[in-house]
Amino acid sequence: MEKKLYPLKFVPEQGVEDAVVREGWLEGSSVADIMETYLDRLVGEKVYNYYGRQFPVSVRMVRPEGRLPLMVTPSDSIAEARFDSLGKAKFWYVRSAGSDAKVAIGFKKDITASDLYKGCLDGSIESSLNVMDVKAGDSFYIGPGEVHSAWGDMDIVEISETSALDCKLWDWGHEIAPDELGVIDAIDFVNLSAHVPDIEDFGHQHHPEDKVSEKLAVKDEFIITKLTLKDALHIYSEKFDSFLLYYCLEGEASFQVKEEGGATRSYMARKGECMLIPAEIEDFLLVPTERNTVLVETYVQRDEVPDQYINPE
Repeated sequence: MEKKLYPLKFVPEQGVEDAVVREGWLEGSSVADIMETYLDRLVGEKVYNYYGRQFPVSVRMVRPEGRLPLMVTPSDSIAEARFDSLGKAKFWYVRSAGSDAKVAIGFKKDITASDLYKGCLDGSIESSLNVMDVKAGDSFYIGPGEVHSAWGDMDIVEISETSALDCKLWDWGHEIAPDELGVIDAIDFVNLSAHVPDIEDFGHQHHPEDKVSEKLAVKDEFIITKLTLKDALHIYSEKFDSFLLYYCLEGEASFQVKEEGGATRSYMARKGECMLIPAEIEDFLLVPTERNTVLVETYVQRDEVPDQYINPE
């Protein structure tokens, strides 16, 4: 009889696929290796049928050192046509922020492609950016085509599609390496219109602490929920037909799973750690073991026909 998968704990410094599991009989294996072996048992049948052997989302910590380059990412359709890859949508959750923390997303007003090109050559693009002061708890959905950057004292939890496609438009006077995608590669898919926060899709907002469950983003690429735990939650994960990925923002939580034979085993996640719940786990208890425990939950729902460039084999 095959062993049943269990909650997989790791620290997401630079993503998920290369992250190494820290406990259990899969300790030392990367998420990518586990994906290669367990396929839909890990991510769910519909997710696997769409993405194949590629784990669909990534989580990493972003800590601006000086300023992040001004970046933009392509949509799935453009990435497929040009790079034979997934595109990249992003979600930023500000875990901590100093008084100087700022995020730039999109432009203050409409600009032209000529304005963009010239501004990225001489640095004048900075005056066109839509810049926002931020505080801990703010979140941002950054769609394909939206230019974005961040600077100041802050820690950002970035959840995104698993893709390496980031085009650097401007690096604040630093030279962009010739082998990196730049403004020439991206100029025809940058959204040149003035940035309008998408209120229906939650956009830039600060989230109150008095709700147990609060949706932060509902997108084709991912669905993200903030959980502020006061009591135990019984999660019926089978209804998602997807993996569930939890990042611990604050506190500590116990993921309690019934094993064969009826015994319950507990898996702990502390601040800064991720817990990946495989799709084949039908239900579990999520129990806060410290006060003010806060988690971000991510999963994927894909019902449409998979893109042609994604090969499940």
